[in-house]
Amino acid sequence: PETIDYFKLNPEDILAPIDGLVTAVDTTLTQKKIRISQQLHTNKLILMPCDGKIDINIFIDGLFLPAKISNASSLNARREICINQDKSSSSSNTDFDVSLILWGSPLARYLASPVLEGRKLRTGVPIAVLLLHGEIDIILPTHFNLQVNLGDLCIAGKTVLAKLN
Repeated sequence: PETIDYFKLNPEDILAPIDGLVTAVDTTLTQKKIRISQQLHTNKLILMPCDGKIDINIFIDGLFLPAKISNASSLNARREICINQDKSSSSSNTDFDVSLILWGSPLARYLASPVLEGRKLRTGVPIAVLLLHGEIDIILPTHFNLQVNLGDLCIAGKTVLAKLN
């Protein structure tokens, strides 16, 4: 893969937080969502996909059902991390929020993150761990242009998922 020059990278660009395969790309009127499925042999660290402040970092308890079950996403355990990219104010502006949802499954039962809410972090800093074939959703505001397609392989901290319009 092409190496990213961090000095030339636009700070608003969104990089892949995890190594894996893009298994879903959805666009609605209110958001854009990319799902990346971790491969068994890939890195287990979740990296900060952009510069910003961790607004929310919570674990929601649940089951560890296979994703193929129709209502698994509403029942399964997950960790939600919300990152605010807005540098212009101290208040939360959801137009600049990037959300990560780490999904639990029969194998992915460890969804840990030691990063406290309120921390300001740079792109590429490890923020969580997802073990054994987990899945992660990256939810973006609509003003981002997606740079990946279904079936693309991503490398954490290297693959650009989205660019700001």
